[in-house]
Amino acid sequence: MGKRFTASGAICAWFACISAMWLVGMCGPLLAATPPLQINANTPLRADALSKAEFDAIVAEANAVVSAPRTGADIPLPAAWKALNREKMFAMLTMPDFGSIPERARDVLIDQAATWDLLTFTRPSDAVELWRRLLPSANLPPKYLSPTRIDLDATWSPTSVAMAEVVDCFPTIVWNAQGDPLVLTSVKNAAWQWSNSIGWDGMSRCLPEAGMFSSDLPPKSVIAQAGKILIQKLSDEVLQDGCTRSGADSCVVLLQALYGLDPNSSKLPDVIKHMEPSYALDTPISMPSRPTPSTGRLTREEVLPAREEILHRTFFLTMKLPVLLKHPEAWPAGELDKTVVQAVALALELHRLEYMSASHLTENRYFANPWQWITPMQQERVADAMAKAGVAYAMRHGCEIGSDSFSEGTPDFWKAFVVENIVLNHGDCGRSPSLDLAQLVQATDAERARLMQPLKPAAAALMTQGEVRDHALDLVADACHAKKNTAADPFELCAGIASRDAAKLAQIKAKAAEVAAHMPKVDPLACDRSTIVAAAKALHFTTQEDFWEGTHSNCRKDPSNTSQAIVALTYRAGEETTGKAQENTDGDYDLDIVSIDLATNTILAHTHQSQAIPSDAVMFDSLTIDTARYILAPGQRAFGIRIDHGAHCYQCAYSFTELTLYLVDGQQLKEILSINADVQRSADTDACPNAVSSSKTKVSIGKGTSHGLADIVLSTSTSVDANSEDGQPKKCSSTSSKTSTIHFDGVRYPWVKEDT
Repeated sequence: MGKRFTASGAICAWFACISAMWLVGMCGPLLAATPPLQINANTPLRADALSKAEFDAIVAEANAVVSAPRTGADIPLPAAWKALNREKMFAMLTMPDFGSIPERARDVLIDQAATWDLLTFTRPSDAVELWRRLLPSANLPPKYLSPTRIDLDATWSPTSVAMAEVVDCFPTIVWNAQGDPLVLTSVKNAAWQWSNSIGWDGMSRCLPEAGMFSSDLPPKSVIAQAGKILIQKLSDEVLQDGCTRSGADSCVVLLQALYGLDPNSSKLPDVIKHMEPSYALDTPISMPSRPTPSTGRLTREEVLPAREEILHRTFFLTMKLPVLLKHPEAWPAGELDKTVVQAVALALELHRLEYMSASHLTENRYFANPWQWITPMQQERVADAMAKAGVAYAMRHGCEIGSDSFSEGTPDFWKAFVVENIVLNHGDCGRSPSLDLAQLVQATDAERARLMQPLKPAAAALMTQGEVRDHALDLVADACHAKKNTAADPFELCAGIASRDAAKLAQIKAKAAEVAAHMPKVDPLACDRSTIVAAAKALHFTTQEDFWEGTHSNCRKDPSNTSQAIVALTYRAGEETTGKAQENTDGDYDLDIVSIDLATNTILAHTHQSQAIPSDAVMFDSLTIDTARYILAPGQRAFGIRIDHGAHCYQCAYSFTELTLYLVDGQQLKEILSINADVQRSADTDACPNAVSSSKTKVSIGKGTSHGLADIVLSTSTSVDANSEDGQPKKCSSTSSKTSTIHFDGVRYPWVKEDT
């Protein structure tokens, strides 16, 4: 067994030093130079650190501790060991055979080593490597993506707890990552969480969960001390290594852990300033060549290198900004302006890549969003810098990144960007909302002057008819409609809204008039055909709807009382009960006319006329109900039944319409007049072989009365048409008219119809 520094040797050395102090004054330096008794991942292995007998005795005692009776699940450490002390424990940890000790006995020994503060580390990868060395059977990174949680004990020292926290809390992906783990997380769309916690404070929220599967956790004071140790070790590593390491030792991981542990730490500014040169923030990023119309969009592989570099820098700036805002005194003047300009430049470059590749390339998680730290107060601090950046970007790239789906940057940047593009005749790039015109319209006098100032270069476009003004008017319409003070009207926007509203209203009215002109007029007296079936049912006729369809039956609301309807039913005898039409079309039709209550389907008045409508060579074609203003006396309004007949043969110029007026008389419908209202017939002669005569008779109400009813005036006009294609002489065409007044005789209006 080789030499080692033991506790008893240290006491003897101290007494010897005191005895010889008057000879040499070096005792203090001797003790001060004594190294701490701790093992780390770089401590050399020593197969002979203990003799086999010593090793076996310790293992045997550890097995006895495991087998001893206990009250809980955890195995308590003994108050005193027989075969083990700190020096032997340290020596045992350096032996290759330590990993072969039975698992439960080995866990007891590790608990004792952690309790005696014999474990330490310099950086996260050291911590994991030491745990792998001590726990070779555990699934610890980097061998596996999901490390086994290190179960803690209440007796562990703060350093040992901190060492376990690194494994327990660091995001899983860091253990296998090459380069920047956050970039890898974004590329693979992998999870980024500190154990079960997500967010900037993930590391600090993970600490109290340390050893969550243990029943006996370290006290809160020890966990707090472990946090302070982590802050010291992680910051020391960054200051020593910079950003030269990858994976779990990557400076971006360490910085996020440090910020999560204590966002107010005074060490953070030095850490960030030490990291920043590695990110080359002012060095242009090598962007892929812009695709041509012939080459199409860039592939995701073509844009990936530039995307990774943009995200790499963005992640750093996202973590720098909150520290810069809390500790501005740690940086020179203008650092905030410079940082936000760098952040917006990176965001715009990433958006350009998206535009060129038609791929979603942005990272929307918290660690890639510098703008979360820029409050309205900070926006005012960087307003001038952002406005200058907006102008510069508009001059370089025009509307290339103008999509309103892209929101990174501050309002001042986008307002200046849009105004400059308008000045350059590029239009508003689809980002007119950035001009805040609705806010301008509603502003007070004092606010209005401030809001108008950055917009003045675009005043001409905002006041001249065109796309820019049209977009502006769309934005301010609601504000102008709600505006109470009409005196001030910046860029005459509300006047434009009033003019546009008037033009739109005129268009709407014109369109409505056009539609109305082409719409069929709604007949207020139109009657639902179900009323015909209801009338048939009330008369105990067939109720088959298809039988009463067509033009031989009809109904119409009574204009003098629209809660009632006039229904006319025609059929050949027998059909009304069978519901089956006769095959022979010749034969006379019966006619039933009823007045029916639409609410109750009750018949109010009825008349039946057998064989009222002849149909032979001149066929019965159709029936309509005429509800013209046949007002014969106060409360006495007649209605008409028009029956159309026609001869259906080649060159048969013969048809007529018979009009019969009826008047309600109690429960009867009384026929009072029957005329031929329209007649068309042949008027051929030798001189005019194709002539056709047409006569129309109009019924109107006269001024006189007889037997209580008004006189009826019949006005007939007759015309004869040569009806020839070879040009008949003018004598074949003629017109004539006559008027007759007929008087009610107490029963009807006497009139002799022409022979048809």
